[in-house]
Amino acid sequence: MSTIRPFAALRPLPSNVERVSAVPYDVVNAEEARAMAAGNPLSFLHVSRAEIDLPPATDPYSDVVYAQALGNFTAFYFYSYFLMQVPTGILADHWGPRKLLTAGSLVAACGTLLFASASSLPPANLGRLLIGGAAGVGYVALLTLATHWFPARFFATISGLTLFCGVAGAVSAGPPLRYLVESFGWRPVMFAAAAALMVLGAAIWRIVTPSP
Repeated sequence: MSTIRPFAALRPLPSNVERVSAVPYDVVNAEEARAMAAGNPLSFLHVSRAEIDLPPATDPYSDVVYAQALGNFTAFYFYSYFLMQVPTGILADHWGPRKLLTAGSLVAACGTLLFASASSLPPANLGRLLIGGAAGVGYVALLTLATHWFPARFFATISGLTLFCGVAGAVSAGPPLRYLVESFGWRPVMFAAAAALMVLGAAIWRIVTPSP
């Protein structure tokens, strides 16, 4: 005998019920659903028949659609990475590189945990935003450390080596990451990465000093 248990659900405001409610997805075709939802962004048909938001001639199963979705998902990392560059410089001047790098590691860990545990797109995108913003502090903080730990004549060399190591890590991480994901699944790998970031943040706080 089946057991029915109560569960949490989202209910629209009474004033929006008529706009949100929609016919079952399998009783209308795409063109009918598109006509019914026209001018009504709250219609549940935008969820149950999501293809109505694509151009009429688009195959919802085509590689182009999936590539666009992946591109939008990936871009969230770079949005926050880009926006953090100026605030990172200000924070580096006020906090110093030790606090900034520690905070960046911990925020990246939180973003990775959120991404790994996400069951829908919004929290996954938020996780990517946190990861990108946290990663955005690394380069500027390392340049700040370079000015304190090395003579001025080595600044360009240290900058180049830092950038080289960062890009080399990004390029070389693909094959081992793919192996780990295929062996253990992407969620366990992300949880392990979050744990590593927490350890890294603790190590930075304990070891890094702003100047000799």
